[in-house]
Amino acid sequence: MKASETAALAELIFTHAEGKSLNDELRNRLAGRAGLLQLSSFKPYFGSLARDPAHPSTYYLAVDGRNSQPLLLHIALATAPTSGIFPNPLLIGRMRAAGREIVVNSIPFASKDWENVSRYAEQVDSAFLPRPQGARPAIAVGNRHPEISLPITTLLLPTLKPQDSSSLASLRSLSPPASIRLCVIKLDQLLAHSKERPMHEEKITADRLTAFSDAVFAVIVTVMVLELKAPDEPAFPALWPLWPTAISYAVSYLFIVIIWINHHHLMRFVGSPTLGLIWMNFVHLFMVSLLPFATAWIARTKLASSPVVLYAALFVCVDIAYNVFEHQVLARADATTVSAHVRHMARRRSLIVLAGFTTAMLVALVAPRLGFGLICGALVLHLRPDVSVSRS
Repeated sequence: MKASETAALAELIFTHAEGKSLNDELRNRLAGRAGLLQLSSFKPYFGSLARDPAHPSTYYLAVDGRNSQPLLLHIALATAPTSGIFPNPLLIGRMRAAGREIVVNSIPFASKDWENVSRYAEQVDSAFLPRPQGARPAIAVGNRHPEISLPITTLLLPTLKPQDSSSLASLRSLSPPASIRLCVIKLDQLLAHSKERPMHEEKITADRLTAFSDAVFAVIVTVMVLELKAPDEPAFPALWPLWPTAISYAVSYLFIVIIWINHHHLMRFVGSPTLGLIWMNFVHLFMVSLLPFATAWIARTKLASSPVVLYAALFVCVDIAYNVFEHQVLARADATTVSAHVRHMARRRSLIVLAGFTTAMLVALVAPRLGFGLICGALVLHLRPDVSVSRS
């Protein structure tokens, strides 16, 4: 360490800290002024600046010397007695600073110099090395990768059985702050994962149910598309005879879209699916899977009576299965998420739509096209899920 730089540092401390309360504000002000000194042989850490408890004009400051060697500077008036805390310091020099003769010594202060660190923490600044167990011995676990060692150590601590039936833990790291932040993040994620594992497993089951249902809906739409046959004639009038196919496909596609949207919003309220709920979902999907068959039949028969009756009956079956599925989901949903009013409105709307499909089935026995129109009208009520459920 350069004696001139040490003298400049001592003058800074004695000029601005002598006779004043040594607090964080003063330490920060000294750190700002130290930047103007352009120190090159060592790096001071003013957050560690402390006074000797027995001699107020004696200061201690942690620095990094050459090759980043940790040192503790002992800065005192030449008239002050020799420190009894560190009996064998290394003399850096005697110099004049702030009009006074100053003596600066250095003390090894690396992690291996545990005796010096311990003396400083116990006799000078107890806040320097926070140890909840005080001077009692402790188990030290770790390496230079706290993001690995700390989470594992934290999980192992509850398994220890101390003799005094108490367990205290503290963190001491030689790694840079970025590593500590990464360590805390990973530890937080690990603890959150351990606490929320059951909830996560429930979510996985519900997600699998949703993914399978989405796949079935996609296959059903694909099968219906394959029923669309292009005409052989290269003219627009050749498309006119295909109007039953176009209308039936459009209505069936709209029905599947409505089913998927309502199913999607409803699945958000599924926690851990019960076996009954899973089976009811499969029954619902089975009814929907028959839709391509019914759609092809009414298209080929140009909306004849029996095919439209079957088509409407299939809508009734699909709606009944969905109503049962919806009732089971909402019955297990949190009351704060789905209010009683929302449940009542959902049940009321389902009954109205079911009545509309049933009426269309009966009307189709005598007026198939009117019955088909009633099916389209009933679908309007299901174009969007209930607003309150969606916002929840």
